[in-house]
Amino acid sequence: MAEALFTPLCVRMLEDGQAVRFRAPGSSMHPTIRDGEWMTVEPTQVVSVRRGDVLLYRSVRGLTAHRVVRVVTEASNPARFVLRGDNAGTLEEIVDSRQMLGRVARVERGRRPFDPASLRARLASGAWRTVSAVKRMVHELAKGSRLLLPAKRRQHSAGQGGSS
Repeated sequence: MAEALFTPLCVRMLEDGQAVRFRAPGSSMHPTIRDGEWMTVEPTQVVSVRRGDVLLYRSVRGLTAHRVVRVVTEASNPARFVLRGDNAGTLEEIVDSRQMLGRVARVERGRRPFDPASLRARLASGAWRTVSAVKRMVHELAKGSRLLLPAKRRQHSAGQGGSS
């Protein structure tokens, strides 16, 4: 019930020019924004959105906060943003500027607030994506070599195990 009230209230406040503060649900922005951390979203103008900002927007999943990977502007169309969660690897979403509600201006980790668009946060995000990609590749390589091992073991066992 609370979630059903939260979304329209949040949207209304941001559209009225007020900031909103709430606990972030989910892990799509880990490690920048961790599940349960407080974040403050402020209204923002489309023209002020830059690569690296974290935007709150309407999606089919509900309200979502993801990082701007690219801003696409065309003279005849409204601006669009290519967004990605820091924990998502390569999944990107194209969002029309009319879906944008505001910019995540502050995240509170313990007693220390920080700007998720700061250089430090963006570098940590990039490092996290790189490490995650390497871990996925190592996992896939290990999975592939495990598929080969049983065949080798069967051959090895067949060669040794005939006599009792």
